[in-house]
Amino acid sequence: MVTVDTTGGQVAVIATEDSSLPYPNLEFVIAPVGPLTPGIYPAQNLVPLESNSILSYVAPPTQQIESTDFFVSADDTITVTSVTSTTVSGNFHGTALFQYYDPISENSVDSTITITNGVFNIKL
Repeated sequence: MVTVDTTGGQVAVIATEDSSLPYPNLEFVIAPVGPLTPGIYPAQNLVPLESNSILSYVAPPTQQIESTDFFVSADDTITVTSVTSTTVSGNFHGTALFQYYDPISENSVDSTITITNGVFNIKL
């Protein structure tokens, strides 16, 4: 399931593996300074005053915390390759540290999530 919100000039996408299960999901926001055009939208923390993007991974909440992980490495980008009146297409890649609290072991568990070849084709 993919949902798109284009309010405020931004394109927000939430993708889950099943419409009946909200987790895990991959979320991204493309935030252009002007109209959405083809181009590279780097991670928001790198260019806070320019066109940017936010990419995050949300896993099922545990008993202690919700596991939301933002992709914030220097090479995290969303590239818009095509924009028409009815579609937005492109690709994305990034790496995030995934951390959640395991109530059984009473410890935080770390792992890395890497996406190297993500592709999207959104119908508006």
